[in-house]
Amino acid sequence: MTAIKELQTRFAIPDPHFGPVPFWWWSGEEVTEERIRWQLQKFREGGLRNIGIIHLAPTGPQYGSCGDSPVFMSDDWWVLFEVALREAERLGMRLWFYDQIGFSGANELARLVASNPEFSGYHLRRYLPEEELPEGAQLLLETQAYRYAAVRQGFNWLDPHASAAMLDRVHGEMERRFPNDLGKTIAGSFQDELPPLPLWSPDVPIRYAELFGEDVITLLPALFDDEPGADEVRRRVYRIAAELAEQALFIPLGNWHRKYGMLIGCDQAGPARRVDLHAAQRLYLDYFRTHRWYNAPGADMEGEIKPHSSMVHLNGGTRVWLEAFHSSGWGGTFEETMHWLIPFLQAGVTLFSPHAVYYSTRGGWWEWAPPDTGWRQPYFEHYGIFADTVSRVCSLLSVGSHVCDIAVHYPSYAVVGYLSLDDIKPREHPMAASNRDPNKKVAHLREVYLEVTGTVNRRDTAMRPGVLRSRHLDFDVVDDSILQQADVQNGRLAISNEAFSVLVLCGTTIMDAEASRQVNRMLEQGGLVIGVMVPEVEKSSLPGAIFVQTAEEMAAIIEERLPKRVEGPGMSLQRSTDEADVFLLLPEDGKLLRMHQPADESTMLLDRAEYRLLTSGVPELWDPVSGRMEPIPYIREGEWIRVEAGFSDWPAALIVCPFRTAADVTRIPEGLKEAVSQPLAMRFPAQPGEWPVNAGRTILLEENWRVRVESTLDNRYGDFDLHSTQRGIMPPERRVMQVRTERDGDSGIGNGWHLPAYDDSDWDERLWSESVYWHVYKGDSFQPSEAKPLVYSNIFGDLAFRSWAGRMGRVPRRYLHLGDAVKGETVWAHTHAVAPKAGRYGVRVESNAEIIGWVNDCPIAWSGGPEEKTAWIDLKEGPNMFLIKAEALSNGLIRAGFEINETLSESLPKWLYVSNPNPNASLQKSLTIPAGSKGPEGPACIRGKGPSCPRGEWRTCFGARRL
Repeated sequence: MTAIKELQTRFAIPDPHFGPVPFWWWSGEEVTEERIRWQLQKFREGGLRNIGIIHLAPTGPQYGSCGDSPVFMSDDWWVLFEVALREAERLGMRLWFYDQIGFSGANELARLVASNPEFSGYHLRRYLPEEELPEGAQLLLETQAYRYAAVRQGFNWLDPHASAAMLDRVHGEMERRFPNDLGKTIAGSFQDELPPLPLWSPDVPIRYAELFGEDVITLLPALFDDEPGADEVRRRVYRIAAELAEQALFIPLGNWHRKYGMLIGCDQAGPARRVDLHAAQRLYLDYFRTHRWYNAPGADMEGEIKPHSSMVHLNGGTRVWLEAFHSSGWGGTFEETMHWLIPFLQAGVTLFSPHAVYYSTRGGWWEWAPPDTGWRQPYFEHYGIFADTVSRVCSLLSVGSHVCDIAVHYPSYAVVGYLSLDDIKPREHPMAASNRDPNKKVAHLREVYLEVTGTVNRRDTAMRPGVLRSRHLDFDVVDDSILQQADVQNGRLAISNEAFSVLVLCGTTIMDAEASRQVNRMLEQGGLVIGVMVPEVEKSSLPGAIFVQTAEEMAAIIEERLPKRVEGPGMSLQRSTDEADVFLLLPEDGKLLRMHQPADESTMLLDRAEYRLLTSGVPELWDPVSGRMEPIPYIREGEWIRVEAGFSDWPAALIVCPFRTAADVTRIPEGLKEAVSQPLAMRFPAQPGEWPVNAGRTILLEENWRVRVESTLDNRYGDFDLHSTQRGIMPPERRVMQVRTERDGDSGIGNGWHLPAYDDSDWDERLWSESVYWHVYKGDSFQPSEAKPLVYSNIFGDLAFRSWAGRMGRVPRRYLHLGDAVKGETVWAHTHAVAPKAGRYGVRVESNAEIIGWVNDCPIAWSGGPEEKTAWIDLKEGPNMFLIKAEALSNGLIRAGFEINETLSESLPKWLYVSNPNPNASLQKSLTIPAGSKGPEGPACIRGKGPSCPRGEWRTCFGARRL
């Protein structure tokens, strides 16, 4: 346990290891040694001490971004990684690496399978007698109705040899190249969206026979059909597969990091990041069992933190990972970010990875799920204050043990008994099946669990606050593997350093035998077990348990039987060491900014709030922004104290209560006072003070004031203006302006449009390169007087055309946004093109609509189609009128691209597709390869995921991969 003096030291002098860990996208532009060193120095100057290296397109174009250069894990890449490593070492920074196995993967799994076919995974499928088995499938069982086979597909994560070979590709190479840096300058690694794990391998029937004395091959129909006893067979198979995955992958991965004193964080795929009862097991067999080997598990802000923090609390983990707040857009501030972060800290986060920092923005053209939170931001000179605040909070919330009385059972064991392999359609990715309810039993268990626990993520928090959270009752989540570890003492579940007085069951009493025995022991000793919406037929398995029909009834019983540890208007988190209680107190419910919500004129300062704390300690307010630790007034009420918490320095309050009387409390040592005051003097020239109530007043400045604009934007690498010859610090620029078009008879100068006092509040706001280039009308014939202006940028194209993740450095070719239309509707677009001289020009149009066109009232004789058409036309010198007619070929948005040149370039590459995609759709192309040649290499670009077979070697591709 941690002594109070050690806590004071760690708080006064923030440990950078607990600071933010943004990931640094080496994407968008070629990575060079010079820019690596320069950017690391910029990061360090701003107070950033930890950074991870990650790629969006590690081996080829992906997610709309060009391929990264150099290619991930190429010789050139390793050279640059070492450059970053040595510079980080020199600057006192620490690096993290990303394994590039899952999201934005480097296709290493497919390469391993190509060179080692025995590493291919096994997936159980069944076929009608007349159906042909896929090539390489192993027939396991034949019945009158079906043939059951193991189909080779994907990667065999259940095979220790295959998993070891995969880990050796990245982790092993790190170990060989940088053995003396692991656990020192290299602090940890991150895993994002691990591919789904298979349920089958040749070892499954062997283990089944050893454990249960039966041949599971004869029981294969139970994995598909809801026959008697099927649920038990499924639970056994899932448990065996999960244990095989543990032994092959998760334990070696966890042990490798622990050996070097490194952390490993994660954010897994789809609904599994929320530890969804169905998806987490569908994709990862047994989420709690497999992921307990990560010492810093977690999720991004789309996921759920409470189950991950419970894994850490109860399985001996170290930290709790949060990657956030990607896709919140540009313009967020530190203050807003802290508002968004606070609920996750209350849920248990102690390792914050702000998304993200970019190696390049290509003058604002490249972004990935923005914002970039690094040196390009105007607030970055204050990043050190933010980083120190995060360091102090995460460090303090990592000490001691979590304190709560309620354990909520996670019924994954029950759920897998209701999962059929028929839930996955033929050739469907498991992710698709995991996003829908397979049956009413699974849906019931999920609904009850979420009604009890609620959610803390970007999408669901407002819809699902959860009864326990709504009543400010803190809890941990326990699965069967955690219950198995419990020591039942006086009716309480003692697990790790926590003790639970209440166990809440969510919709079922079904659990494995050892977990059930532990719960029955708890009941025999007078413990409180409450089942919510449990079917009548299951209640007899836990005599003495209380069964209720609603989560509200459950919470009412808990509040009647147990005193709360914290009473107040907001949520709280309590941790305890052997010398102090630590409380994180949140403001009144609903007062924090919602996630990704910006502050505006209506945003108010947070009100002070009164709390009652169950503690024998003497309260002190520890301010993580400044590092100050000060006693606060309180009233002792028996075992409780009453305090008032303020939220003026940051949007929460840290109350630390040392276990001593007021007269014996040791004040912060003088040396630590100096350690706190010196950085404060640098960052806060004026000492922060309390804002007096009702003391604000307005002062009108009567004298003339001069304002000097001082630019801080360093454009030496074109991050703010790619085409400018101005390198270094840019001069001030205005890029958004108010616009109004002079009509016939208008005189902007005469009307005083240029004068400062002119009211332009009703003018259009435009980016510097935007203008009205076309006019558009929907109807049977073009009506010029009713046509609407079409605005786009002649530099960036249609700024409205942007995916959730950004532009990725590309201007959309189809920059004409012609609006939504139903099939058969007509949209007209009209413009003038100015030709430098009279002559013959080539014109190209591409669209998802049928295009007819006229130039100077003459029809254009197109060739080609349907998506791309070209023609040669005669233009006169000066303006030429163009009119195009777009007829919708299907319902939806019509987009088009239009270009005129003196010559026509080569035709655009064509995407090959079928009108009705189906599992049997395929494409074959024969190439003649010269004798002695290895054959061609190039990217395979696939929308979604699909197998390819170059040179007879099957490989799975997602997005774009080099083959």
